[in-house]
Amino acid sequence: MSRRFPLAGVLRVRRVQEDLARAEVARAQAAARKAEREARARADLLEGYEIPEHAVALAFVAAASARTSLAMEASAARVVVGLAHDEVGVQLAQWQERAMRVDALESLEQRHRDDVRRADQAVEQHLADDLAATSWRRRHLTGAST
Repeated sequence: MSRRFPLAGVLRVRRVQEDLARAEVARAQAAARKAEREARARADLLEGYEIPEHAVALAFVAAASARTSLAMEASAARVVVGLAHDEVGVQLAQWQERAMRVDALESLEQRHRDDVRRADQAVEQHLADDLAATSWRRRHLTGAST
């Protein structure tokens, strides 16, 4: 039995893939946090924006238009937050899938180590049995020929 795990190279690649997936989760979470901060800032701007009550018609229309624009930006920012959270979910799923692949190979690697250990123990037991049998033969054959 080979002492080296035959899929060691594949396991290393899978671990790298899992690490990359974990990094993508962190990136997606950071992007989601940034989107949340930006959406909050836009909502705060919208909330704090007031249309002057006693403005000339043109100023009133301009202020109302600006408020509508802020509302659209705030709405778009909330959509971006939703998309960012969706991306976090996708990245988490990919990380979990890659982690399961690593776990499966690590189980095989552990089984291989156990098999190698049992094979080594069997060899040691065989050697111990041979030594015991040789010793017994020497004692009994030497004692029988004299």
